[in-house]
Amino acid sequence: NFSEKGVSEVSSKLIGRLMNVLSFYELYADGSSIYGTENESRNPLDRWIHSRLAETIVAVEEGMESYELDKAARPLMDFVEDLSTWYLRRSRERFKAGGTDAKEALDTTREILKTFYLVAAPFIPFTAEAVFQKIRATTDPESVHLAEWPRVGRIDLKIVADMNEVRE
Repeated sequence: NFSEKGVSEVSSKLIGRLMNVLSFYELYADGSSIYGTENESRNPLDRWIHSRLAETIVAVEEGMESYELDKAARPLMDFVEDLSTWYLRRSRERFKAGGTDAKEALDTTREILKTFYLVAAPFIPFTAEAVFQKIRATTDPESVHLAEWPRVGRIDLKIVADMNEVRE
């Protein structure tokens, strides 16, 4: 059922938070990259957020394959909560510090945003397209809707469990 309250909640908790993450990323992004997608950061926060995104992709795929769109969309909200209120808050000093650690944080954030919007595109198509245009590389497809569905990366269950323990 359609609910204006539900739309308002999705707008503030999903789209609003994602736009805040994008704004923070753009504040520190300088266009350079030292790692890219083929290299993996050693920072535990970066490894954790990649594992969380992989878990999210799996959950969204399961929901979509079973035609349960509410089950497919719910993990997106949970992931954005983790991205904005845990990963980004704990990484702020890394962004500000400069150097290799800042580059790793920037590369990770860009890759996470790009991959997240590929997964979120069926649910928030216009927002996904607008953000994808801001963060895409020249080698990426010209639209988020022309890109391939992301492959699930390795899920490090130990780091996810450890981070859950730390968060508690």
